Amino acid sequence: MKRIRGVVLSFSLVFLFTVCLPQFDQQLLAQSTYGLITGAVTDPSGAAIADAQVALTNLGTAEKRTQSTGADGLYSFPNLFPGRYKIEVEKTGFKRFTRPEVVVEINQSARIDVTLQVGEVTQTVEVSGDTPLIQSETSSLGQVVEARKTNELPLNGRNIFNLTTVAPSVVPQGNSYGTPVGKNPFDFANFQVGGSFANQSAEYLDGQPLNIGYINLPLILPTQDSISEFKVQYNNLGPDWGKFSGGVINLSTKSGTNQWHGSAYEFLRNKVLNANEFFANKAGIKRPPFTQNQFGATLGGAAIKDKLFGFFSWESFRLRQGTVFTTTVPTLAERGAGSSANFSFSDLCVSGFTGPGGICADKDASGNFIHQIYDPLIVNTSTGTRQPFVGNVIPASRINPTSKFLLGLIPNPTNSATVNNFVKATGLGGDSDEFVPRVDFNISRKSRVFGRYSYWRLKDLPRDPFGTGLCQDRCTETYHTHALAIGYDYTLTSTTTLDVNVSASRFSYLRVPVNAGFDVTKEGFPAAYNGAVPDIERTPLTPCFGISDPLITCSQGQSAISDKDTQYNFSPRVTTIQGKHTIVAGAQFELSYDNYLQTNTGGGLISFNGFWTQDFAKGLGTPGTGKDFADFILGYGLGIGSPLGNQTSGAVNISGPVAGKQYYRAFYVGDTWKVTHKLTANLGLRYDLPGPWSERFDRLTYFNPGVANLTVTGCGGSIGSPCPGDLFLVKTGVNGGRNNLPLDKHNVMPRLGLAYSLNQKTVVRTGYGIFFIPNFVSFGVNPYIDPVSSSTNPFFASNDGGLTPASTLHESDCTLTSPGVLTCTTPGPFGATLVVPPGRNPKPSVSGYGLGLQSFSGSAA
Repeated sequence: MKRIRGVVLSFSLVFLFTVCLPQFDQQLLAQSTYGLITGAVTDPSGAAIADAQVALTNLGTAEKRTQSTGADGLYSFPNLFPGRYKIEVEKTGFKRFTRPEVVVEINQSARIDVTLQVGEVTQTVEVSGDTPLIQSETSSLGQVVEARKTNELPLNGRNIFNLTTVAPSVVPQGNSYGTPVGKNPFDFANFQVGGSFANQSAEYLDGQPLNIGYINLPLILPTQDSISEFKVQYNNLGPDWGKFSGGVINLSTKSGTNQWHGSAYEFLRNKVLNANEFFANKAGIKRPPFTQNQFGATLGGAAIKDKLFGFFSWESFRLRQGTVFTTTVPTLAERGAGSSANFSFSDLCVSGFTGPGGICADKDASGNFIHQIYDPLIVNTSTGTRQPFVGNVIPASRINPTSKFLLGLIPNPTNSATVNNFVKATGLGGDSDEFVPRVDFNISRKSRVFGRYSYWRLKDLPRDPFGTGLCQDRCTETYHTHALAIGYDYTLTSTTTLDVNVSASRFSYLRVPVNAGFDVTKEGFPAAYNGAVPDIERTPLTPCFGISDPLITCSQGQSAISDKDTQYNFSPRVTTIQGKHTIVAGAQFELSYDNYLQTNTGGGLISFNGFWTQDFAKGLGTPGTGKDFADFILGYGLGIGSPLGNQTSGAVNISGPVAGKQYYRAFYVGDTWKVTHKLTANLGLRYDLPGPWSERFDRLTYFNPGVANLTVTGCGGSIGSPCPGDLFLVKTGVNGGRNNLPLDKHNVMPRLGLAYSLNQKTVVRTGYGIFFIPNFVSFGVNPYIDPVSSSTNPFFASNDGGLTPASTLHESDCTLTSPGVLTCTTPGPFGATLVVPPGRNPKPSVSGYGLGLQSFSGSAA
């Protein structure tokens, strides 16, 4: 776990007086949605009144609590669900006090001080007023978005996390706005909170942690109508909060009341008032279709009055959208429609090459082809010069058979241009459904329990403009989430309460290429490749063009991901009120399982940028010569490490599925100390034990610097001299455990703060805290990243620095035996067979890693 010294030294005392904004945070309310009502009972002279009876009634459920004030006249009701409450105070010799409505918001304290008037208890003084907006009990900050705002603020796509931007501490990042359909999952809650990096905050729903091992993303997007309210908390939170940097987004679902309420709704958008796109008009394409439906219903009430309450929310989302896709594809002549591939007309104008008078042409004033292509197999090995193809035509005999097959994935042009010659209206969209039932049960006057279950399904339709499975960015994606939370609250005494939150969740994410399970022999690869690459990962080769089209084919359009994340959480806590001190002590135990698989190039990805058809070899060609499609037609690509694309180019990456496990433990204690009527001190300490990952089948390695490397030598400056350090499998060598990283026992986090109330409108705050972000944020420690969990099979483009090719799209181990003749001895562009992830083999193969991988039954030397 990375250490972040969230030194929140917001020393507002140095002339930076922080005026509290509305609805700010109470610190010691733990990882829950509970609120707090506190205050002091005094007589008209301001003296404390002891043993006054304070009664609190929930106006929605009729739940009632009573408490006697202490010697200092203080009272406090912790663990309150958000809602409306009535306060009644009575003491012999004083008039009865009633405040008919106090609003308690999520994880917030409301301070209600009471002044009793001398008189008979049969007389009543009723005081009406708004709930105080200034939170004078805490040094931390936060902002509540209450029920009316969550339901009525305009929200395109109704992604509830988008409403967090109403808090001044939240800055949206990436593509986080709008509907989640079609988004990368890391856009779901991609916000910077409290000045931290994006995706380093924490999200909670009814006390259930939502962040999972898949790079800390939230496992669900709650529907807008299922949320009662939520709070963005930031700046020096108390010790009850951990595993975050910057802030916490805390959400609470709606619960039933004694009155039945329901709703039904539909939000509809379509293309009627949408303008057409510019390129669609230019291409004569009609306005693309657009239909967005979002509909649902809610129902809540009491099955047994004052006792058993229920609430149910359902929402569905449907999006079907047409968009104009424009790109560049090979012309009919370049494809070899006339048996030969003719590059005499090309897209050179976009590169700034023009003919006489600045007119775009394929020849210059001397009759030479402006965008000439050259033969990589006829090269002067001394000077590197190549011979041009006669007439800029590649003979039919030189067209690579794999290239000819792969051209079937790339459609013909839709117009006669050479640039942006493919324009098509293509569909995209997706579906989402979410169901949220919740039950609240008042067992007795001392105990209550609630249970909430959420089911969420999201499906993203493939963006497949070619209709061949060569998707734009990614193909079909499906998400399924099951999340269950149970909260139990028990009043041990009038000043001590116990609450427990238990939750479990299952998040499943599946990205499947349209061409998954492809038979690679159809593209001329060896049949052995089929057995080496799992079905979900195996697709046709992805060609990546660097000049003509960097948009679609350089993406991860044929990538595959399978993530199944299961999480269990147990969070007990005790709250006790001792005079001026409100003390909490609790713990958090979290068990996470992450079964993961991913490859973006399971069928291989090879780049083409005109390197092989330039006039000079070794990348020294003259600008304007060579063409990416010409390289592709010939079958000569770029090797691993190519700068094109956003994935590993020039390789086949095979991922072995891993089954990771992580156990997190945390313990904390905190004290909200009312030092004076104006000054409150927040004191706390948290201790985390963030367990490192283990793997079900021990497919993990660790680095031992005290041994010599088995495969790398020469570090001493001479041939054969040893190099220090090598990889070992866990449970071998000096590491007999199952973890490849040690347990970090240094995560001690003090939380200190002061809040001073200058008057009813101004509070000065200062604080200090240390915070640690979770292991989830750093995907580099996930078992999936370990060398034994994947393999890389490189495409060796050249063995002589780019003078001559060493591989083609269907063969390897090639040499130039004579001008124009390339002799290859091995079938398949990545070798006759593929190296698979070694796993727990006694002596696993390490070909392609560049590191030794030792496995010993005893101690390492």
